[in-house]
Amino acid sequence: MRQTGSDAVDTDDCEIYKSEHVESTITVRYEVSIPRHMNSQDTKGVSQLPVITNGWEGSVGDRPIATENSLEHSRTPPIPMPAGLEPLKHQLAGHRFCEEGNKELYGILDCKDGTILKPVILDSRKGQRERYFYALLADDSSHSPYFNFDISDFELLRELKKFTPVYKGLVSLPEHPEVLYIKMVDVCSTFTRPHLIDVKIGAKCWEPAASPEKIKRQKQRCPHLDEICFQVLGAKYYDAQTGEAVVRRDLRKCTPHDLLHKGLHAIFNILPPNAKESITQFIMDDLQEIARWFGSQSILSFHGSSVLIVFEGDKATLDSNVETNHNRHPSLLQVKMIDFAHVFQTRASDDNYLEGLNSLISYFQSLSHIFRSTSPVTDKAS
Repeated sequence: MRQTGSDAVDTDDCEIYKSEHVESTITVRYEVSIPRHMNSQDTKGVSQLPVITNGWEGSVGDRPIATENSLEHSRTPPIPMPAGLEPLKHQLAGHRFCEEGNKELYGILDCKDGTILKPVILDSRKGQRERYFYALLADDSSHSPYFNFDISDFELLRELKKFTPVYKGLVSLPEHPEVLYIKMVDVCSTFTRPHLIDVKIGAKCWEPAASPEKIKRQKQRCPHLDEICFQVLGAKYYDAQTGEAVVRRDLRKCTPHDLLHKGLHAIFNILPPNAKESITQFIMDDLQEIARWFGSQSILSFHGSSVLIVFEGDKATLDSNVETNHNRHPSLLQVKMIDFAHVFQTRASDDNYLEGLNSLISYFQSLSHIFRSTSPVTDKAS
């Protein structure tokens, strides 16, 4: 079903019209659904969604309905891309630039200088909490609409800061007056060939005030969430044989067994033999450090927040930097907490997040055990 306002139309009974033109260096494709039983007067004035097709893939999702006659006169203009910026190519989850509905056309932008911009819509509550969360970590400010901490809590907040991307302040762009951007360091910027995994933590990944309908949708997206206690939203890695990038967004539906053996194992098994055990051990070390922080705090609860795992996939870089499981080079791995739109102040431990984190650690422990048990025979033989 495609939804426009309160009227839903079955797309199985629709004609699809497409047109394409070039705006600057970005190709914009307009795709419009028109029900066969409707004419131009039935949907007069309904505009359609521009979709950037600039060499990167992704599901477009539901589009507003438009008529053939309104294609030329009522289309929603494409959002201008500021000079020097581009959509973040390695974004695995969340809204992508010009891919969603009318109020969610903004996505993460790449400044191409090692920093990125994450949008906050000014006339929406969505993202405001994340904006103030980053500001809180940056300057220990206790003054915000969402957080009001005592001085005694600031030490915990300073410890938390090292697990998050480096915050660079807020940015406004003249081309996007309705948006404020959170500027932060791109975690992937120092890698030659970054492999990424975006993992949403916790069996309850919805905010406390979520409606029953939203909770139901979340559970349907990840049918084994109650058992696994986290969900892999996406993964990107490079095929060892072809060198081509592989993007997977199917892992959130895996059974626990398949997630380990057909998901995580497939992602990390492409690493050189000397790097498999080291990288998985480094990831466990970082996850356990985050878990220790959660075990000691009762001031914040995180809902729908993720851990972004980035590790080097370039063989030459790995060969020159991986020596032993206890000698870690900073260019090999980054594990950072991201996505803070639903972080709440509390006075209770965040058992949901901690349980999800410990479950993720256990999966990497199992993966490490598999690599250790196969390394002496399989790797030497190859």
